[in-house]
Amino acid sequence: MLMKEKEGRRIPDMLCIGHMCHDRHAKGHLLGGTASYASLMSAHLGIDTALLTSVGQDFKFWEELKKDNLMIENVSVHQTTEFENMYDGDKRTQYIHARANLIGVDQIPDNWFDIPTVKLCLIADEVSREIIQSFPNAFTAASIQGWLRKWDDSGLVYPRPLDLKLLDGLDMVFLSEDDIDRDMELLDQMKVRVETIVMTRGGEPAKIYRAKTELEFPVFPVKEVDPTGAGDIFAMSFLVHYRRTQSIVLSAAYAHSAASYVVEHVGVYLPSAEDIELRYASYIDQFIS
Repeated sequence: MLMKEKEGRRIPDMLCIGHMCHDRHAKGHLLGGTASYASLMSAHLGIDTALLTSVGQDFKFWEELKKDNLMIENVSVHQTTEFENMYDGDKRTQYIHARANLIGVDQIPDNWFDIPTVKLCLIADEVSREIIQSFPNAFTAASIQGWLRKWDDSGLVYPRPLDLKLLDGLDMVFLSEDDIDRDMELLDQMKVRVETIVMTRGGEPAKIYRAKTELEFPVFPVKEVDPTGAGDIFAMSFLVHYRRTQSIVLSAAYAHSAASYVVEHVGVYLPSAEDIELRYASYIDQFIS
């Protein structure tokens, strides 16, 4: 993918849309949000990348976003979206303590409508319905977790039924098995509307549904230390490589290779393109050839 120009203005190759957020922990805040990890990983892989987001005046992580020439358009608001996760064994209780602005079509710079690849990075149902249909000439993908959440007045987050109409116009969907609570009936309904569905399953093989075909790809074998961000890095690495190769198989191999580095580190880790290529070659030797 090569950067284009329109009337002297830079047109990036990848656009990520969604909230960056603060993840609240006992010792403070961490950078969170699919949009954060996706845009940083895309730029880290050498893709000219733009991010349309909404964060508040309290946002703590601008310094981390200055790398790789990432273009950012922010819908400013008083407070950044903030999540808190509480664990009792394997059971997670999640709260949303603040939510930034809804992101609408009118916030998109005019020349960004010509960006060839768009990824919706949803964590809090933060993207207007009109945006989904605003890129008719783009390859449009979405991580849909934010469409599967709602919350009460206390901020307690609980599951929300998926509005299947939101999938219309998408070329590719990313989700985890837990996002849909392993609801295979819902998955079958999704397959009717979206050509390609990429589903991660933690340490189990990822499943990819394309037309009437189901493919499985095992994770790259490493010792897991911290899975934070691995799904988001997997999804963006898959999307970048798919746009380069148009190959589901090679893209799955590349995505697993990238995600394998993430789970070996505490916090979100962005592997270099060179390191990914090393494990990518090994993955193909082990699982594809």
